[in-house]
Amino acid sequence: MSIYEAVRSKVNLRMAAERYGMDIGKNSMVRCPFHDDRTPSMKLNNKYYYCFGCGAKGDVISLVAEHLSLSAADAAQRIADDYGIETMKISVNSKLNFYKEKQKRRDRCARVLCDYNRILRKWMTDYAPKTADEKLHPRFAEACRMLEVTEYMAELLDTGTMEEQNEVVDDLFCNNCIEHLEKYIKENKE
Repeated sequence: MSIYEAVRSKVNLRMAAERYGMDIGKNSMVRCPFHDDRTPSMKLNNKYYYCFGCGAKGDVISLVAEHLSLSAADAAQRIADDYGIETMKISVNSKLNFYKEKQKRRDRCARVLCDYNRILRKWMTDYAPKTADEKLHPRFAEACRMLEVTEYMAELLDTGTMEEQNEVVDDLFCNNCIEHLEKYIKENKE
């Protein structure tokens, strides 16, 4: 759970308004802190506020951010600190380990695709039909069918956007595809 989710789930607008110096009147109406409001024109609902005078609207974090001139992140942290909300902080090491693991998976996919493409290119020449009426060898057919696809995937891993690279990695790790491909390559290396 992010700090934003934690704050929104534990602190409602009425609690925050009272804590940060707003006088709450009948029907949860307050004087809007965002314009020169002489009479209460801002309505505090459970999850959002709306000012009928200036049109300001938002949630508990945006109210505190605007009222105290803070960024959304600083406002969320201030509310969490003031209300003793524990948030899970991700350490630098865990982030680093996460990205290292992603890189290892990407490198593994690139290596496997490179090995498979090498085999397919070899099959494309070694098993090509010698005459027009010769029956196609299954390895040649596989090379014709798969080479363009796997070269494209390898190219995306090399030069694609991060989103494209992640998609290729996810596709290859889906249903243990990468393990099956590694086993297949091992069985077909000559």
